[in-house]
Amino acid sequence: MYLLYVDDSGLATDKNCKHCVLAGLAIRDTKTFYVQQDIERILAKHPDCKNLELHGTRMRSGKGEWRSIPKETREGLLKEILGYIAAHYPNYFILFGAVLDKTCQIDVAHDEELFTQITSRFDMFLKRRFAKKQVPERGLPFLTSQLQSKNSSNGPKHSKSRGIIGATLL
Repeated sequence: MYLLYVDDSGLATDKNCKHCVLAGLAIRDTKTFYVQQDIERILAKHPDCKNLELHGTRMRSGKGEWRSIPKETREGLLKEILGYIAAHYPNYFILFGAVLDKTCQIDVAHDEELFTQITSRFDMFLKRRFAKKQVPERGLPFLTSQLQSKNSSNGPKHSKSRGIIGATLL
């Protein structure tokens, strides 16, 4: 089974933000233990960061719990974790991304459009794996708490793709 972790950047409600981004990282459930061990080894080099949530925007900007961590430490840790992801792509991680240009007029909520784009590409990835290897694959998406509250009403609806700048398997 593949697990898809999904997070967003660029709030749909922020009128000053011209784009909304939704990104996903898919990993086989059998790899999560090894990834956790590797990330814990990376964090062991930075004891002040060990119990902090690894959230790129907060790490980069030094917001919230990351405020007390020096900029050089935050940036070094972020680069090391991103380097780890890059080094293990595509063996451990499959990356997905969608960008929506909010200046285009579309008839659905931005978060629903992005969620539909990401999950449909995740589904296509799983179908291609089946077609190639004849092994039935399953997938389960996990949303950040912010996205869960946005999408908790009735789930995503299929909609027109006008305004999509890019939505692809990376």
